[in-house]
Amino acid sequence: ADTTGRMEGRTGLPDDTMRRRRQGPRWRLSKQARRVLEGAFAQDNFPSMNDKDRLALDLDVSRRQVQVWFQNRRQRAKAKHASSVMGSAQIADALMGFGSDDSGDEGAPLQCAASLAAPPAPPPMPTPHALPQGA
Repeated sequence: ADTTGRMEGRTGLPDDTMRRRRQGPRWRLSKQARRVLEGAFAQDNFPSMNDKDRLALDLDVSRRQVQVWFQNRRQRAKAKHASSVMGSAQIADALMGFGSDDSGDEGAPLQCAASLAAPPAPPPMPTPHALPQGA
C-alpha cells in the first residue's frame, strides 16, 4: 500500500508513474521536415536505427519522435490502402449490379429490401356457407 496518499493503478504503481506526460509543446513539422521524412518513407517505411538517428540529427528531434512519425505514417498508409480497396470493391459491385450477402450466393444480383420480404398473403377465399343462395 502507498503511504503517500497517492492512488495506485492496476499495476500497483502510483498513478502518476503510469501516465507519461508530454515534456514540451507538440512537435510541429515544417514543410521541409515533412519532405525529408516522406522521402525517407518512400525509400524504406521501416528504417534502421541508424537511419532514424541520422534523420533525428538532421531534423533536430529525438529518435523517438522519428520512430513515432514512421509508426503513424505506416498506419495512415495502411488505412488509406484499406479504404481504397474497400471503396473500389464496392464501386465495382455497384457498377456490375452484383453483391454478396451472408447466403453465399456470390454472384446473385442485389435486391432491394422490399423484394426480400415475404409476399403479402392473398385475400381469404369465401367459404361455401358464406356465398349467397342464388350464386
